[in-house]
Amino acid sequence: MDTTELRRRWSELGLTTRFGLVSALIILSGMLVLGEWVARRIAEGVVHSHAASAALYANSVVKMQVQELKNQSTLSKETLQGIDDLIRPRPIAGFRIWKNNTVVYSERKDLVGRTFPPSPVRNRALAGEVVAVYRLAGNAPSAPIVTPGEWLLEVYAPVRENGTNRIIALAETYEIASSLRTDIRNARIGSWLLTAAIGMGMLALQTAIVHGGNLTIQRQRTDLEQQIHMLSTTRDENKSLRHANDAGERASETQERFLRRVGADLHDGPLQLIAMAVLRVDSMKGLLESSEPDMLREALEDLDLVHGSLSDTMVELRNIAAGLALPEIEHQALPLVIRTAARRHERQSGLPVACAVDDPLPDVRPVIKESIYRFLQEGLSNALHHAGGRGQSIRCRLLGGKIEVSVLDEGPGIGATARSANGHGQGLTGLRYRIEALGGALSIADRSSGGTALVASFPIVPAQPEERRSNV
Repeated sequence: MDTTELRRRWSELGLTTRFGLVSALIILSGMLVLGEWVARRIAEGVVHSHAASAALYANSVVKMQVQELKNQSTLSKETLQGIDDLIRPRPIAGFRIWKNNTVVYSERKDLVGRTFPPSPVRNRALAGEVVAVYRLAGNAPSAPIVTPGEWLLEVYAPVRENGTNRIIALAETYEIASSLRTDIRNARIGSWLLTAAIGMGMLALQTAIVHGGNLTIQRQRTDLEQQIHMLSTTRDENKSLRHANDAGERASETQERFLRRVGADLHDGPLQLIAMAVLRVDSMKGLLESSEPDMLREALEDLDLVHGSLSDTMVELRNIAAGLALPEIEHQALPLVIRTAARRHERQSGLPVACAVDDPLPDVRPVIKESIYRFLQEGLSNALHHAGGRGQSIRCRLLGGKIEVSVLDEGPGIGATARSANGHGQGLTGLRYRIEALGGALSIADRSSGGTALVASFPIVPAQPEERRSNV
């Protein structure tokens, strides 16, 4: 299996599984090292415990007998015999007394008086350290005669001169310690089991913690994915709403251009023709004045009737054209746009319009200004027609992050059953559609003090940079 396949399979494993495998490998490695170290320490402790006991025995048995070695290099026959008598009852495999590197006593009499090369173990003992060596019986010249394959505990204990720390000899003891091997093996197994139990407990605890953390991460990931999905859906909906809002603004701008063109066409077309007809009627009156009196009187009456009708038609058409064509409000501040609508209605109706406008108001896009102007135009027209213009006023303020514009009057009100703008003529219905297309709202209601309140709210859509530059 190649490395790529291994990586693929590894990546398919869950976080808890991967953590468990890696942690198990690390803990197993640590357990092997720690277990071996602990086993060695235990084995050394057991060996040294036995060595301490053997050293204590050697010193208690031979210390007084070997004091003569402080001044000589051999032991007397009486001393050798005394040592034989002392060690014979103890079941030991061998016993040596060394003076430097020379054997001065041994249960093997052939070794007494022989000198051997220095060894690291004896050097350590001569330096004052109790040294223990646990090993299989060998065939060294100084080794005791035992059954092959036996495990021996070899202990070197320094023997000091009475009353001083001067080392005058070494006592070497050999014990058959097969049971010690069993003790060491049991201690090693126990240390391994304890280390394994602790390691497995740590692994289980860590795995449980990681598993819980992994579940939390999965839940958070699921929640995050749901939130991302919701945000994506909301973004798409907002994009659709922006497109719809842009389409509404374009429709409003297109309608405004259409109304301006209709107003211009009325002014330049029918109004001009009617004005020419009025002039022609005036000239005809001059011609008819020279005719017979009866015919002249009848013709003048007809002409006066035609002239009056044409004049009234011209006034109506001028008013319609003036209402369709907006003044130059695109580059005006919003408070000025509101006051312009009020002053224009005052000139047409001859009635005062009170204005209460928060100042300053934020700068908004031209299409919002045009919609506010049309709303005021339609609202004041309704106040004039239905309330006779009594107490008509305009109020504009910032409310809840939106611009609220109200047209108020002190007329009879709209009645208890008519609470929406849908039933108040095509003007308000078209105005409602126009305002809602821009993200606004339109409402109409009776005032508690009497009269009607027509209220429109518009979103605050700041003017674009290029629109601000054009305003300068």
